[in-house]
Amino acid sequence: MAADRVQNAVVELNKANEYQKKSKTMMCIYLLLLLCGIMIGILILKNAMK
Repeated sequence: MAADRVQNAVVELNKANEYQKKSKTMMCIYLLLLLCGIMIGILILKNAMK
């Protein structure tokens, strides 16, 4: 009984760990996309000022 609960807890912790890893990866991707957008905006403004 207790061993089953511990085993289920281990499975849940492994799932949570995978979700957390995916979350960090997606945050990194979104940050890179945001930075690319900012750089493109700066380049457009820089060329418009000439």
